[in-house]
Amino acid sequence: MVKELYGIREIAREELIENVFRRVQKQIQDERKETATSEIQQFVLIVDVYSLRILCSLIELNDLQQYGVSIVEQIHLKREPLPSMHAVYFLTPMETSVFRFCKESHTQYLKLHLFFTSHLSESLLLHVKTI
Repeated sequence: MVKELYGIREIAREELIENVFRRVQKQIQDERKETATSEIQQFVLIVDVYSLRILCSLIELNDLQQYGVSIVEQIHLKREPLPSMHAVYFLTPMETSVFRFCKESHTQYLKLHLFFTSHLSESLLLHVKTI
């Protein structure tokens, strides 16, 4: 059997889909006890400027809906609360993004899922743990 060769972009795309979008889908379905259904659960995707660039280089924004993303919001902009929806934060591990995340009202969404584009420093991790 010949393995299909993937470039870095395709590998990163699959990692994003598997480890962020599908993982969140499974968690939402498990929480709602809907593991038998294949219905896509909708959520809000919150990004910073740099993670949005990464996201756009891997997936067309129009294609995000098939993975459950109903809306993409930027963390530095004011957003309307959506207390009935889960929020997925896909951020770069920089002070500005982490501090914005920590300052937000975490009651504006039903549940939060936090992912970083790369390794989070120990000091920033400690900051996140304080909320």
